[in-house]
Amino acid sequence: MNTMSAICDDLKLAQLGQRLADRHVRFGLLWLLGVETGLRISDLLALRVKDVKRNLHVTEKKTGKKRQFNLSPKLLAQFRSYIRKYRLKKADFLFYSAYTRTDRPVSRQWVWKIIARTATEMGLFSIGTHSARKTYAENLFARTGSVEAVQRALKHKHKKTTEAYLAGREVETCNRQETGKVERPYFSSS
Repeated sequence: MNTMSAICDDLKLAQLGQRLADRHVRFGLLWLLGVETGLRISDLLALRVKDVKRNLHVTEKKTGKKRQFNLSPKLLAQFRSYIRKYRLKKADFLFYSAYTRTDRPVSRQWVWKIIARTATEMGLFSIGTHSARKTYAENLFARTGSVEAVQRALKHKHKKTTEAYLAGREVETCNRQETGKVERPYFSSS
């Protein structure tokens, strides 16, 4: 099994988000929500339109643990615009499959393929669906300097698991490059 990398360069992170949104806005929003919340792909794909409120309540599939997130006004506006544009109903999957429309979410394999292909086109390798969660962990660690804060946020039972997430911090793919203050990637819903 390949190990996925985090993206620690804010500019590359924003560019990947925009390129995913250019493929389809739902992929850009999925990536952004993963980077902003650290949720696993299975939890992101299970979200329905009715779940998008100022507070996002999620029960993690893998652990059964409950998590709550406050969505920023900017992110909430992006989701509302997306929901309006595609005329999604409250019971519809937020990240729906284009083939079944709203009956099922897009498959995690398809999302992985889209993310990996888009990242590779940009010269980024070992990037997939789990990279969003790892990027969240890296960003939190960069802000706090605390492995324990990352452990609590990711709901890891053991500190060793969190340390494994952060183990690649010294490798080239995760060197934090100072590129100036780059605003978080929010996309146009074109």
